[in-house]
Amino acid sequence: REPKEAIERAQAAIVQESQVVPSLPIPAFTVRTVVDGLYKGSEPVSIETIKNQPITAFAGIAKPDRFFSALESLGLNLANRMRFRDHHHYSSGDLDSLPGETHVTTEKDAVRLKGVVSENSRDFLYLRISASIPDFAQLLELIRSRLG
Repeated sequence: REPKEAIERAQAAIVQESQVVPSLPIPAFTVRTVVDGLYKGSEPVSIETIKNQPITAFAGIAKPDRFFSALESLGLNLANRMRFRDHHHYSSGDLDSLPGETHVTTEKDAVRLKGVVSENSRDFLYLRISASIPDFAQLLELIRSRLG
């Protein structure tokens, strides 16, 4: 998420796996996103329970299309895609305006909804995604060597 000029002060780079890894003057490591599943609170929810339902997906993140694509890759039927600005502060009115019965958001947005949901009767699910760095041991060794 840094501009290309940041390479001058960097000691390593993390590049998304879907991109072509450029030739860099510093060590480069790939990162891939891994879908961990749907959750309601801290409880996992089987995708099969909502697979045939029309879903309203909503997100207040910088690039929501990746989130929407991740849901579709799970076989979910996205009837509505609602985009809010990055770092959006949700209100109960925002939640009331969401169409449909089944709502899915990002884990980042789920954290922002905690105070709002108690005021609002609508439930929502969130998609948990984690990052995986295949060469993590090498990255960790590089970090340790730089720390002295």
